[in-house]
Amino acid sequence: MSPRPLPRKPKRTTTQGAAALVVLLLVGMAMAMSYASLRTQSVTVAIARNAVLAATARQAALSGLAVAVKAIQSPGWSGVDSSLSRSLGVRDRFLATFTFGDTQPNAADVGEFPYRVTVTVLGEAFDEVASDRSSRSTMRLALRLIPRRVADPIAGWSDLTGYTLCQWKRAPCRVQSPCRILGPARLREKLVLGEDLPWHYEARASFFNGLTDLHYLGQGDYRPFSGPLTLPYSLQTGVTMAALNLNLEVFTINGSSNTACWWSVPVGLKNYQLYPGGPTFTAGSLSSGVLESLRLEGNPTTNPLGIYVASGTLECSRGIQFRGMLLLTGGKSADLLVTGGGNEFTSVEAPPYADPPRSKEVRVRLPAAILEDDLKVQPGGQILINGMIINGGDFVVEKAGQTASQFTLRGKLATAAIQIEPREDWIRNDSWWDQVHVAFVKQRLTGDPIFPRWLLQNHALDYRTKIELLPDTTSRTYHWFDPQFPLFLPRTEDATPLDGSAVLRWEVVRVETLPP
Repeated sequence: MSPRPLPRKPKRTTTQGAAALVVLLLVGMAMAMSYASLRTQSVTVAIARNAVLAATARQAALSGLAVAVKAIQSPGWSGVDSSLSRSLGVRDRFLATFTFGDTQPNAADVGEFPYRVTVTVLGEAFDEVASDRSSRSTMRLALRLIPRRVADPIAGWSDLTGYTLCQWKRAPCRVQSPCRILGPARLREKLVLGEDLPWHYEARASFFNGLTDLHYLGQGDYRPFSGPLTLPYSLQTGVTMAALNLNLEVFTINGSSNTACWWSVPVGLKNYQLYPGGPTFTAGSLSSGVLESLRLEGNPTTNPLGIYVASGTLECSRGIQFRGMLLLTGGKSADLLVTGGGNEFTSVEAPPYADPPRSKEVRVRLPAAILEDDLKVQPGGQILINGMIINGGDFVVEKAGQTASQFTLRGKLATAAIQIEPREDWIRNDSWWDQVHVAFVKQRLTGDPIFPRWLLQNHALDYRTKIELLPDTTSRTYHWFDPQFPLFLPRTEDATPLDGSAVLRWEVVRVETLPP
């Protein structure tokens, strides 16, 4: 029996191999697509979680801004250089810090720098699953103080500031022409008016009448007083009252001779604040002696009010440009002497805003100088004062040539004694004045009928004085505060609705979102 042949293996065709390869490829692609899908889903989830974290962090920063603004408008605000933090949930929080000033002030806002506060808030959010993953958002807010109330002034302050010239207590008062004091004035002692020249009554009366005529002719008011003038009638002579009421036609008011007020110049003043919670600024210091070719003014970051303190006598030789407030202490040796030319003192506004006034803001000026004793203009001394001067001693303009010395004040002067001495050119003997006045009377009908103008034309005696006190033309209110307390305080009407406490008011200048 022959052996049985083995079965033959079926021959694989080309078509079957290609089909298997296609199957393998399809399976691989399916696996790849599944992996890619899973990976895409994972990335999408991560992106979504990051977006939620970023949004939560930003919301934390916004909440921090709201809390910080509420804090700065509350009586319990800790002030600049302080911070506050709060957790808003299990995994989000904020940190707010208060800093003095503005990080990005415009050029026009430099004067406002001391009244600005920057609030920087960092908001953070942490991932609920991976605690090492977090997001941050930083926002910055610039605020500006709205000054609504100043600290209460000292007692009697309104009496000092209500006049161009105010004598605050009984002390000698001698005023010699030519000089002029325009606007309301207040005296508390016997006035010696025009009696330091050896002219007789008729010459003085003609001179005062002539000054009044020039005023009514519109050629300038060079009367020694323009009025109203408040003074105690009981201390005055009939001659003086006649000169005031008849010759000069000054409206007078009977006033008391009682002392208005005076207080000790704050000897120990070194630091001051503009508002509760604000930075503490340091007053500048000056050494006693001669000042020459010097410019002094405030610094918006260290001494915005330009307060300078000195003890002893200061001599303004020449070229002193001062913008701020000088406090001169030292008892009877605390004198301010003006001996040279080119000197100027100017009161500063507080706050010195660059933008136009707003009705909701209080805008005041501080005195240019508070002197514990005398203010003296010596021969050759020349000074221009834009603002207010307060001195506890004498205001003296010493004898000098009519063009040698110059004192011009546009503002207010409060002083104890007043001594404006005559110009040396006018000091002639009595016989000279008799002859001159007779000559004037003889030509009055055919020549110049106004004695002061005739004196200028014929004898070079100029009635257009360089000794003048003029009223302040600005609408600012002068103010002086106790430096133990801030200058600006919360206004009673600006109370919080929660507990009724008076608080400071602020306005938003700028809100920024900082890059991460």
